[in-house]
Amino acid sequence: MSGREQGGPKEPFALNGLSIDQISIDQEGELRVVFDLPVVQTTAQYHQQLQGLRTFDVYKDPELERLCRELFQAVHVRVKVPDPERQAVSCGSCRSAACCRKYNVLVREDDVETLRKALGMAFEEFREKYLRKAVDWAGDYLWQLSCDADAQGEKCIFLKPGPGGGMRCSVYGQRPRICRDFDEKVCDDFEPMKPVG
Repeated sequence: MSGREQGGPKEPFALNGLSIDQISIDQEGELRVVFDLPVVQTTAQYHQQLQGLRTFDVYKDPELERLCRELFQAVHVRVKVPDPERQAVSCGSCRSAACCRKYNVLVREDDVETLRKALGMAFEEFREKYLRKAVDWAGDYLWQLSCDADAQGEKCIFLKPGPGGGMRCSVYGQRPRICRDFDEKVCDDFEPMKPVG
């Protein structure tokens, strides 16, 4: 009898299942699944297994869309728990402003109000110029900031040339909460400031 049958410790759950190696989803709803192809191994280098790729449009598959939303909501709850090792990011010495290019800047109602008032604009005027409907799997945000482009490609509409030639947030003092909470662990240009309590 195995330990499982005797009520012993359960075997760990294998996330890769039979053959799935990676799953990723972008903000446009493209779900990419990388999986190992079922081939006979002829080498001891099993980590070099041949792989396949399937791409699904989540917005065209109601069941996948529902499951993705449920997953994002579950992850969202866990992300809200503060990380005791978290540090603030020093954006003043950022080299590339990559986060203002790679990510949609999702905004809450209070973010919109803060920005709108700082710019002295009515809501409708601000919405038309600076907002678009959010791509947000957790369903927390109605809006995201609009984008424009420069020689390096698409960017947040508030990212402008700053002193010394670098790109800087032109509304840094009123930047949205999602920017304030940006995780330095995904920032290549990270320079620590102080622990965030």
